Amino acid sequence: MNLEVPISEFTLICKQWGCHEIYVASQTKGSVVSAAHPKEPRVVVSYSSLTIEKLKDKLSGADLDIKIGSWVAPIQADVELENNQEIYTVAISYQSDELKPGVWVDAFPYLPTPMQALRAIYDEFRSTGEIGDVSFEEFMRLAHPNVAIVSPSEIATFAAQKQALEIADTKDQPVFGSATGSAEVAGNAGFLPA
Repeated sequence: MNLEVPISEFTLICKQWGCHEIYVASQTKGSVVSAAHPKEPRVVVSYSSLTIEKLKDKLSGADLDIKIGSWVAPIQADVELENNQEIYTVAISYQSDELKPGVWVDAFPYLPTPMQALRAIYDEFRSTGEIGDVSFEEFMRLAHPNVAIVSPSEIATFAAQKQALEIADTKDQPVFGSATGSAEVAGNAGFLPA
């Protein structure tokens, strides 16, 4: 059984469990750190946007033996982006401390789940200091995030719509039967054109 915790709580769980060895591995966006319970079939895991070297530096003061490897499969194996590789766009709106909501946009070389996208924004905000020492659950409660994941085909459809409208505007002709697209939306509320 795997226990996923924020990186800020990882060493505390390791000490509570009596783990002495931890393993760090690279993944598409950052690193994964994991440790196995010495007596029970349990693994604790955390994901970070930091590189392996920076993560090792961050964890070095915890008096744990840090090794390269992983008790869990990375979220996504490292990939080199190729010319024809599909890119998925993720946008997350969140409640900010300003009058208007914040918006975070990222791209993934694979179709992420809403939870992977939320974990990515949380890890990035923690590593850059945009949020303090709050748990992932507290971040979710305070931010009220709304996740939109847009596929490459949906992006192409949206672009084709705009191109058709521009052509119609130049010819003063209405566009009939224009293509529409939708995006996967997960979160509190919100919509994209359907």
